[in-house]
Amino acid sequence: MSTTTIRKLQSLLPTLTATEARIAHYIIRNIDEIPFETGTSLARKSNVSEISVSRFLRKAGFKGIGGVKMELRLEAVNERHLGDDVRDDDWRDLYTEVRANEIRALEKLFDEFSGAAWRALVQTAAESELVFVTGFQALRGTAEDFARRLALARDNVRFLSASDSMLGEWLSYIGDQGAKPITLILIDGVPYANDGLKIATIAKESGFKVIVISDEFCDWAHDVADHKAFAASRSGLFIESTVALTLILTVLVDAVARCNPHAGMLRLDRWQILMRRLNMF
Repeated sequence: MSTTTIRKLQSLLPTLTATEARIAHYIIRNIDEIPFETGTSLARKSNVSEISVSRFLRKAGFKGIGGVKMELRLEAVNERHLGDDVRDDDWRDLYTEVRANEIRALEKLFDEFSGAAWRALVQTAAESELVFVTGFQALRGTAEDFARRLALARDNVRFLSASDSMLGEWLSYIGDQGAKPITLILIDGVPYANDGLKIATIAKESGFKVIVISDEFCDWAHDVADHKAFAASRSGLFIESTVALTLILTVLVDAVARCNPHAGMLRLDRWQILMRRLNMF
């Protein structure tokens, strides 16, 4: 795989110190994983100090790890905007690569679903007395669908639209920073990162737990969220993929339901009764 970022780093190698070269080589070898990294994790995996990572990225012309992620995202966008029509005999090769990328992303998530971080995320989503779910613009529909499905698995789930309600649902909590049995699940993507960070910060200041579920380019969740899950979106499609993101949300509903299976089955039975009353099934 050759990208502008990789070529840029390779061109710098002859001028780098041993420490800088170690960081550059790690990024080059693990370019697909860099969107999931932080400055701290990059330093740990490169076996250098955080200040060394910061200085190297500045020397290489990046505004921190967030700058590297943005460069990679722009490259992904440019790759999707193909200049030429794809010939009939190219379709197989094109989607073979996309398929491999999607499968790799899903396999990575299934590995994470057995880890302690995922179990802690599920526990928070299941045990909070009240859960708010929000998403923005193109991800609003995804968030609304998830909120409806989560409401079948547990009680007290509310979809939140800050632009519609102006956070009227939170007025009782503003000014009280004490911990509360309330969780915000925020479904985010890089184009909406500014909105997401604002909402998450207000939630934290109000004593809520915050769960962020985003694509791999989110560079603020590590500092704000109590729990986070990242979904790879670069698979080679014209528009970024939401396959992995959808998997996270689907499995989260199932995992929350399994935390209290009796209550979940009771809610599902009652929901089916209501649907029959409305002649919807």
